[in-house]
Amino acid sequence: MPSSDQFYRALSDLESKGKLTGSRKKMLRFHLEQGNVTATQMANHMGKSGQDAYRWSNRNYGGLAKLICETLDAQRVSFTYPTKNLDGTDMYTSVIAEIIPRVDDSDVEMVIRVEFSEALRKLGA
Repeated sequence: MPSSDQFYRALSDLESKGKLTGSRKKMLRFHLEQGNVTATQMANHMGKSGQDAYRWSNRNYGGLAKLICETLDAQRVSFTYPTKNLDGTDMYTSVIAEIIPRVDDSDVEMVIRVEFSEALRKLGA
């Protein structure tokens, strides 16, 4: 796992390039405050609802996780993906949060990783 300092440098880099937008910070702040959330809860917090909420969260939060992983890779931070066998962006999300599938497979719970939460606090998210 990347350290909190490595996550912080990646987040700072994204922020300096304008890729850590206000809505992305809002998602991160919500996850930091809650500690663990479902993908649907994340989408609902961002004003999305209905059947598309899970997909919205996967696309947007997962997309942000992918940017973070790409930035870590560009900074030559060596890490492995904790979850390699999940579909879509879950592989990237597993770097910043532990992914716990729900019994009915309708949603996933994302438990924020300690190192990532420390980086967010340092960033002031």
